[in-house]
Amino acid sequence: MKPWATRHQQALLVIVASAISMAAWGVFASLNVTTVYNDAMSHLNVARLVVDNIQPGFAQLGSVWLPMNHILSLVLIWNDWLWHTGLAGSLISMAAFVISAVALYKLVVYLSRFHPNHSSAANNTGNAYITNRPIADVSFCFSKNKSVTKITTPAIPAINQAS
Repeated sequence: MKPWATRHQQALLVIVASAISMAAWGVFASLNVTTVYNDAMSHLNVARLVVDNIQPGFAQLGSVWLPMNHILSLVLIWNDWLWHTGLAGSLISMAAFVISAVALYKLVVYLSRFHPNHSSAANNTGNAYITNRPIADVSFCFSKNKSVTKITTPAIPAINQAS
């Protein structure tokens, strides 16, 4: 058996993390709090300025924040309903949350040879709220988790052989 998660386990984790993320978005959207945090609407507006402005263009990017979230949001930001509800940015954060949960799960399985509960990589209640805000924090966590997984997994066999 391979030391990392099998495809079925990863698929199950994607389903569980997606369900958690969508349910949390449903709750927070029904309470109308997805864009309450000031930076959430600011991130949406920066992306919107690229397509809807007196002088539209990529020159609008790169103010205070790194532009990755804004560039990814460009695919959806032109839709008024997605922009007003915050879903244009939340979908990016939700996808980053799911991919990050899979990366963390694979890292735990690879390092410990233990298969934890599938929802354990996505059960942080703080993440339930942050996942649904259109901000850069979740994308940063995704990048960090994916990088750590990519760097660590090839190094483990070499370390085990050396000792």
